[in-house]
Amino acid sequence: MAGEWVGQLIANQDRVWPEALAAAKPLALDPPIVFVGSGSSYYLAGVAAHVARRLGISAWASPAGEVLTDPEASLLQAASALIVSRSGATSEALLAADAIRTLGRPVVGLTCSPESPLASHVDSLTVLEADDQTVVMVQSFTAMLLWLQASLALTAGTDMAPSFRPGLVARVLAQTVPAVERLMGPPPRRTIYLGSGVRYGIAREGALKALEMGGGQVLWYQPLEFRHGPWGSVEAGDVIIFLNVRGKATATRATASTDTLVGELAARGATVMEVARTPTGQAAESIVLPEAVPDLWAGPLALVALQHYAWAWSLALGRDPDQPRHLTKVVRLE
Repeated sequence: MAGEWVGQLIANQDRVWPEALAAAKPLALDPPIVFVGSGSSYYLAGVAAHVARRLGISAWASPAGEVLTDPEASLLQAASALIVSRSGATSEALLAADAIRTLGRPVVGLTCSPESPLASHVDSLTVLEADDQTVVMVQSFTAMLLWLQASLALTAGTDMAPSFRPGLVARVLAQTVPAVERLMGPPPRRTIYLGSGVRYGIAREGALKALEMGGGQVLWYQPLEFRHGPWGSVEAGDVIIFLNVRGKATATRATASTDTLVGELAARGATVMEVARTPTGQAAESIVLPEAVPDLWAGPLALVALQHYAWAWSLALGRDPDQPRHLTKVVRLE
């Protein structure tokens, strides 16, 4: 059956979460920290960097390719680096690690491969048992994100692990599966992903999952940035997935503006699916994230919904998420 393996990975990924959380530890890195990755790992690095800044830890993210080609500009005043690579064999990751060490900065690695060649290119390596055994990153992404979030939290003197109780993935999918089924009749002409702050990297990863699995056209923006040029292209047939950051006590100018955006998008003919702890109630479909998980840590749960959407969209278009076109699990430069 097409997509069977990826579908199982999405539905059962919280099986690898307890180990990822248990393996978390304070980062032995002096800030500022630059988080480095390629593809999905770069989007993961971006989420980690934003979480770090929210916790008061100076950090930013840089693509491994940029570190490789222009290390001085990519590192700036960074005191240390952390490289993320599921396989630990991606050419850019290995070469970027070498470039960072050449400049005298300590660098550590995070991977899901116990036999990763990255081990010989970094000062220390954390290995999580969360390799998807497929081209598309699913469990590996959320497990590494949880490890990074939990480790950053411990570095800042707090503990996020108790928020992640068993059954959270099932709760999200119980809402997502029927909502997405309704959105696939007929399949959307394109999907636009909106997210800001810690959600921006999640939006980018959700869009990438759709491209990798074989979905249609995608775009991604920060919500208020979307109101500029891209705003004019919205029409019927578009699905807009809005990763809204709202709390019951929020009433700022920014949240009011994004709340208004949901209704305005629907008025332009788009179908909006909102993913939030406290949805506005204006979207056609709403995925309510568990209140027990603070918004800063809820990225993995939001991504579960986006992964399922990408999987269902690709199947609706007659593609096989288990066999993505033109892609390999490890990217190696010639």
